[in-house]
Amino acid sequence: MIRYFFQSVKLCGNNSNKIFEISQVSYQLLVAQSVIIAGRRCQVKRIMAYKTSWMYDYYINLIKRLAPQFKTNTSQTLFCVIS
Repeated sequence: MIRYFFQSVKLCGNNSNKIFEISQVSYQLLVAQSVIIAGRRCQVKRIMAYKTSWMYDYYINLIKRLAPQFKTNTSQTLFCVIS
């Protein structure tokens, strides 16, 4: 699973995004082999570089399209009948 994203036109080349093993990018980008998240040390094996167009096409616009499905309708009244 890729958990680390970096915006970099240079690393992507002709692609809108590109995935790298840490050993592939150590000469182009300073990347730690582990990070601490919520007090736990996590190994970094892969990163993904992306162009802004990728972020809009596959992330931001997707979330905008899906958001209404998850939005709660606050105008509805819930009834509870106790008999």
